[in-house]
Amino acid sequence: MEPSQIKEVSVREVILTVRRYLLEIVRRWPWVLLGVILLGAYQAYAASRRPVTFTGTTTFVVNEEQQGGGGLGSVLGQFGLGGGGGGSGRSPDRILAFATSQHLINKMLLDSVRLNGKDDLLINHLIVGAKLEEKLELQTAFGVTRLSANTIDSLSRGERLVLQNAYSYLTLHPDQPVKKQKEEQTNMLSITANTEDEDLSLFLSYGLYEYIAEFYRKESTGQAQASVDRLEGKADSLLRELNRVEYQLATFNDTRLNLANRRDQLKTVQLNRQIQILSLAYAEVVRNLETAKFTLSANTPFFQLVSVPFKPLTKRKGNPLRAGLKWGAIGGVLAAFLVVLARVYREAMQEDVA
Repeated sequence: MEPSQIKEVSVREVILTVRRYLLEIVRRWPWVLLGVILLGAYQAYAASRRPVTFTGTTTFVVNEEQQGGGGLGSVLGQFGLGGGGGGSGRSPDRILAFATSQHLINKMLLDSVRLNGKDDLLINHLIVGAKLEEKLELQTAFGVTRLSANTIDSLSRGERLVLQNAYSYLTLHPDQPVKKQKEEQTNMLSITANTEDEDLSLFLSYGLYEYIAEFYRKESTGQAQASVDRLEGKADSLLRELNRVEYQLATFNDTRLNLANRRDQLKTVQLNRQIQILSLAYAEVVRNLETAKFTLSANTPFFQLVSVPFKPLTKRKGNPLRAGLKWGAIGGVLAAFLVVLARVYREAMQEDVA
């Protein structure tokens, strides 16, 4: 485009253009009002139909101390308990990722709990309390409305599909039945549950925290705990062998009153030597075992509760007036934009005809 073809726009032309469009909006005010009424009334009606829900929030923190090195770390390294990498593995983001993992949620859903005075699988309580039978159309889609077993292997195909959809509902549904959050400044973590059943919201919030704590402790200390278990097994084995040899020596001494026989003396020396070896080995294993237990305890993640939900939980319900005013204003803005857009289109078509 040549410089001579560039059209300069003056401030006056801008003001006149804006004034023209504002006048167009005023002339078309019935359409703007219609947008206000339609969107505002719809959202007000939707808010009035929204069921009352109960919200419970459990807040907690987790220590992030790194596993110790130095002398203890070098000793434990000999038994597979060596330090390193503890702090990064305990990041709040990683813990929150565990919070809504399918393995953990499914384990919780298949556990039997007592809610509203009734013992049943948590997923069956969820189906009733969150009205999933209607929301997810369980009977029509999967042919089942409740689960009958507490292990995935024992579930039928339809029950497994119900379990998968229940997990998706808890973690992905727009209503956010289960929501996890991290406070950036303090690294406090929170689990919020929001359902139509008060007991269900209470359990999903605090119960999920307990599942997270148990699962994460096992995940963080699994290898170290296995090493401690091996040391305990070795200590028990040595102690049994030591007791056996000591009993054998005592029995031999009781039955051999004349120790002048060189063969009897040799047998006594051998048994005493075996006892000394076993005693030294047992003492060393016990020393390492106590060191391993101490360090394992020091490196076990510590979950500290900050706040725990309790009845009565906070109620959440729709506010028709607020929703109507908010969405009515949005509807008016959208309608005004469409009016201006239509005017721009008409002017552009007139210029093409001219």
